[in-house]
Amino acid sequence: MPAFTKRLSRAAFGACLVLAAIAFSGCIAIKEESASQRAAGAVTLHVKICANDQDGTRYQDCKPATAGSTAENDNGQDVIAPSPLPGNGQVFIGFRVPDGTGAPASFRNDDGRLTFAQSPGYSDALTAEYVPVAGFHWVGYLSTGTISFDGTNPANFVITVDPEFILPTGPGGTPFAGPFRWRPVIGTRGVSASSPADAPVDCAVGSLFCFDSPPPSTTTGRATIANLSTALVVSDFAVRAPDALSAPPGQTATLTYRLSNQDAANRGAPTLTLKATTTIPGAQPQLGATVIAIPRNASTTATVTLPVPPGTPVGTYDVVLTATGNSVPAGADIPKSATAKLTVVDKTAPAIRVSSPGDTTYSVGQGVTADYGCTDEAGGSGVASCAGPVPSGAAIDTSTPGTFDFTVTGKDNAGNSASASKSYTVAAPPPPPPVVVASVPPGRVNVTLAFLFPSAAASTKFTVLQVKGVPSGSTVVATCKGGGCPTKKVKGKKQNVVFTKKNASGTVNLTPFRNKALRAGAVLTVTVTKPGSFGMVKTLAVKKNKKPILSTSCLQPNSSTAKASCSS
Repeated sequence: MPAFTKRLSRAAFGACLVLAAIAFSGCIAIKEESASQRAAGAVTLHVKICANDQDGTRYQDCKPATAGSTAENDNGQDVIAPSPLPGNGQVFIGFRVPDGTGAPASFRNDDGRLTFAQSPGYSDALTAEYVPVAGFHWVGYLSTGTISFDGTNPANFVITVDPEFILPTGPGGTPFAGPFRWRPVIGTRGVSASSPADAPVDCAVGSLFCFDSPPPSTTTGRATIANLSTALVVSDFAVRAPDALSAPPGQTATLTYRLSNQDAANRGAPTLTLKATTTIPGAQPQLGATVIAIPRNASTTATVTLPVPPGTPVGTYDVVLTATGNSVPAGADIPKSATAKLTVVDKTAPAIRVSSPGDTTYSVGQGVTADYGCTDEAGGSGVASCAGPVPSGAAIDTSTPGTFDFTVTGKDNAGNSASASKSYTVAAPPPPPPVVVASVPPGRVNVTLAFLFPSAAASTKFTVLQVKGVPSGSTVVATCKGGGCPTKKVKGKKQNVVFTKKNASGTVNLTPFRNKALRAGAVLTVTVTKPGSFGMVKTLAVKKNKKPILSTSCLQPNSSTAKASCSS
């Protein structure tokens, strides 16, 4: 990667502070690097950056690394020219830290002159130049605004940063065992104005040097920078969530979190303030204790009870326990959290409604329509099936007398099921009324009016209507008066039908009046006459909800109107 290992020429060195040329490239060094802990769970990384003065004419404290110091070698070039000018540029700083370490999004230097913000582009450039060993990664930062290593004021030769990083979680949710190993790299580039933190990092441009201290002079040097570590023995605490669990709406879930402490740095047992939150709508997690002290190098537990509100939709939700370690200064405490997964499950079977049939009796052939349904609870998994002997809205079979069960079964998508039943009876029809037979004295016209009907109701249909025993040569006349009597048009006018059969004998069917819905009050009159004989009149009156009434009268011989006694 020649763009990263390029060294300044002597001519370029003389112009180190000329703004349009090379600005700070090759002109700064790491003076100090160290790490410390102000509280369990976090580390503060200290890096002091200084402007090079190789000949010591202006700033004697920025020297190459010596035995026992924490300084890093620079590229051997001097930022302090004989006629110093203020230098405008941007400072780069990168930290190689263990995977899982929580890095700040931004931080300021100690005197507040500069703000450093994370730069993914610079992180990628560091990773490409100094490939980290397994389990580590680079986090790169760029300063915003304009900086100046003022050559006339030694107080401005130094920039100090102290960002704080959160320790990663150990295997299985345990505290980080340490030691915490890290590595800084710094660099600069010249700018003509303020540069954003996400400005492209293009170290192939000849006027930009991305890595000044330590200098990446050789392939071996790059490998050394990538692998060397500064180690810090640390203390840490961790919060570990319980395994995933489930609960139905309306019940309470209990979650037990494990709180652990690892105190290699001898900071003592930490006291943690607890807070619980959840993504379940309307739920209020309850803590068994809000403040817990973890025994040094040991573990304890914290319990969260969570009433699941009725109607909570099924699904998986987060329950987060946050433990904040007390530290100084106030407001800078270290939080650690763990997220448990709580699945709200459907344990309630659907409600079943059966409106029809009812627990009642129906007649054979009566029209009855099924009416039923299934409903799952609010927030439930939903109805998967709802089935009875026939679909809701279909006709129920009433063709056969007997007692029957009508059962509806409903299932939801969680596999819960329920059933509801109704028992109904289909009644057989009543037997037909007996045939009424009327008799007359011997020697007279002796006829019988036979009739059958299914049942007595508001109207009556005769399925059988016959005159039996008609003497040979007789005339049979039948008329109907009242509601439901059959009619026909005669010369454009509607008239009741009159049935006449001459020269009749034996059995005569009164076909026009059969299977007609004769309403209550209707009267059928049947007259049978024979020349030289007493005639006979049969009158059949239709009644409401009762069987028809049959009456008999007699006529004088050769008359259709003159009455005669049927017994004389």
